[in-house]
Amino acid sequence: MVGNTIGGYTLTREIGSGGMAAVYEAKHNKLGHLRALKCLHPQFAKNAEIKKRFLREAKLLVSLDHPNIVNVIDYIEEGGQLAIVMELLEGINLKHYINKNKALSTLRAKAIAKECLSALDYVHSKGILHRDLKPSNLIVLTGGSIKIVDFGIAKLFGTGEDSTTMGRPIGAPNYMSPEQIKGSQSIDHRSDIYSLGVTLFYALTGNAPFQGDNPHATYYNILNKPLPTFSSGDLDFTKSIQKACEKDSNKRHQSCEDWLLSFQDTIHYPPTEPGTTQKPRGVKDGNPPTDQLERIKKKFTESIALLTIIFLLMILFMIVAVIEDLDDSKEPPVEEACCLTAHYDFTRKCK
Repeated sequence: MVGNTIGGYTLTREIGSGGMAAVYEAKHNKLGHLRALKCLHPQFAKNAEIKKRFLREAKLLVSLDHPNIVNVIDYIEEGGQLAIVMELLEGINLKHYINKNKALSTLRAKAIAKECLSALDYVHSKGILHRDLKPSNLIVLTGGSIKIVDFGIAKLFGTGEDSTTMGRPIGAPNYMSPEQIKGSQSIDHRSDIYSLGVTLFYALTGNAPFQGDNPHATYYNILNKPLPTFSSGDLDFTKSIQKACEKDSNKRHQSCEDWLLSFQDTIHYPPTEPGTTQKPRGVKDGNPPTDQLERIKKKFTESIALLTIIFLLMILFMIVAVIEDLDDSKEPPVEEACCLTAHYDFTRKCK
């Protein structure tokens, strides 16, 4: 496919490939700008159902406008080729990022969680489910922020669309919710919440919580095994992920906003006396965010350094003052000196 031209774009390199489509970097032949083209594999171009789903993905994405969701610019159908034209993202997906950098720090994972929850809250408010959240569908940009991609199996709430295809559940086995595996007709936004919880588990540990030798073994473990014990380094954040991964959707966070509020900007203040806690009005209990602790530590260090400099300067001034006093004590008083020299100079009188 590299070197082919579609809709005025020449495909310059392959970025990634999946079961039904591949994504290429492409250059516009006249304007010269670079874009990403998601091209349906040729063998699926004549499949009416897949073509319908591909066009629906383009329509869904072009209707969305959020800083953490990839922007769709155009849709191309030309000579039996189908492509979605998107912004070209500079970065790598979270799966490759974890493979390269190992597990994420608590601070980094919380930042990713906040951006993903903001984006999902937005798409859910539009009545859209992603249904395929996983590390490879989260792009870590060079600046550090996140973009959610691949809405290929997204659906609208209440459309009655089945969540299986040819008797198999739709989605990545390791990150599917229990209701997706069961083929539930009442799947809703809480399925995305589960998938994001499992994704964050992976980001913090480097492993998916439920695995198997084959998809059926993985499905069994998702439905029957408890979530493995783990720690994010932040108790509130850990508990929020555990709640997101509940097998019963009624026990999960009921919205992305609820989840975000469960760990965002919570601070524990030291007790002023046994059994009491002093804190400013309006501040929730919880563990201090790592970034806030770092700012406090930095200010404390700067204050100590400043006080040390002031103390040293005071010591220096005291030493100089003592030395000057010692020098003055060695010189005779002016009147005494005058009288001592008077017998040499009879014209000079002592006062």
